[in-house]
Amino acid sequence: MKVRGFQPIRQLGGGKGRRSERELMLRYAWSVAKPAEQRQFLSEVVDDLFRDGPRQSQQQARRATSRDGELAEFFAGNVVKTSRGRVQSLKLLERLNAWCLASDRRPWSSVLLARALKARGFSSEKSRVIWWLGLELSAAAPPPVPPPTGASVRNPRRERESVA
Repeated sequence: MKVRGFQPIRQLGGGKGRRSERELMLRYAWSVAKPAEQRQFLSEVVDDLFRDGPRQSQQQARRATSRDGELAEFFAGNVVKTSRGRVQSLKLLERLNAWCLASDRRPWSSVLLARALKARGFSSEKSRVIWWLGLELSAAAPPPVPPPTGASVRNPRRERESVA
């Protein structure tokens, strides 16, 4: 942005060390700019900030696309695409994670699943729960998840009764 009537920063005052030269220059430029120039400046700053997106969301998007093959494999046997169907997000996530455990893969988080589904073009609807539209779970049950080896099932009630 070009500034008309720019004065050297030292003449703007403010004392030593109080404000950086860059901050003083921006403050002065802002004060003499017309509203249209201010809007243009703000839109350029916002565009620069969000051009590449936040790093965290880029990493999560990369993770979602790297696991896209898993999701496609899961969809092939467990999900049916329909025009009027809908499936509860929690039920879909439970089925997906059961499938992941049975096929010795990492479980998915609800956020990662939501991003992957949105990237595939599915939309969601929120009432008391979140529904994914255009999907239905197939009638076939997921493969059973074997219990972990060497693990015993604990019953806290029985443990309390034996102590008393």
